[in-house]
Amino acid sequence: MLCSTKPIAIPCGGLALVFLIRELDYFLDTIVADNVWQILIAVVGSLAVARTDSLVRWWCDLVRFCALRRSRTVLDVDRG
Repeated sequence: MLCSTKPIAIPCGGLALVFLIRELDYFLDTIVADNVWQILIAVVGSLAVARTDSLVRWWCDLVRFCALRRSRTVLDVDRG
C-alpha cells in the first residue's frame, strides 16, 4: 500500500502546474511569445512523468529494504 500512495504528489503537482500554464495562455501569448505555453507544458509534463517513474521505484525499494531490515532485526532479537 505504501508503494502506491505516497508518490502521487508529483503527478498531481505536475498536473496543477500544467493547468496553471494553460490558464496563463493569454499572458504568455501577448508578453512572451505566441504558443510558448505548448512548449512549457511539454517540458513540465515530461519531467513529471519521468520523475514519477523513478520516484515510485525508489520509494518501493526503500519500503522493501526497511521491511527486510525490520524482519532481520526481529530474527536477531528472537535468537537472543
